[in-house]
Amino acid sequence: MRGRVILLVVLVLVVVAVVVGALLLAGGGNGDEPETTDNGTVTEPGEGETGQEGETEPVPTEVVATLPPIEVVPVVVAVQDLPRGFRLTEEFIQGPSPAVGVVFWPVESAPPDGYDNPELLSGLVVRSDIPRGRRCFRRRWWT
Repeated sequence: MRGRVILLVVLVLVVVAVVVGALLLAGGGNGDEPETTDNGTVTEPGEGETGQEGETEPVPTEVVATLPPIEVVPVVVAVQDLPRGFRLTEEFIQGPSPAVGVVFWPVESAPPDGYDNPELLSGLVVRSDIPRGRRCFRRRWWT
């Protein structure tokens, strides 16, 4: 039984290979090669067709619609994990490895109680852990 299954699989693979080979050999004229017209002129691929008066018809181009710009506002986010009790100083705002940073958020979904300037956080203490990438809400800071 096992020999029959293997023979059947090999036969199917051979048939598929023959069909694919025949399609590749017979598939010439895909438009990538220059074509010679009846009067002996050669046209390159992508050129427009020649009309009755000898004018070349333009090749149609695709029109892409653009979206209107999205209005954004700055929002302060944690660049590092900020543990409870961490005091944010100027060093952690403007230093070589800042603890907070600014990202731009769509106006429609911007947090109403978020900070828009990291300088406003100087001297504040984290009330509850703020994971990296989270927005800095006013309710998470002690003065």
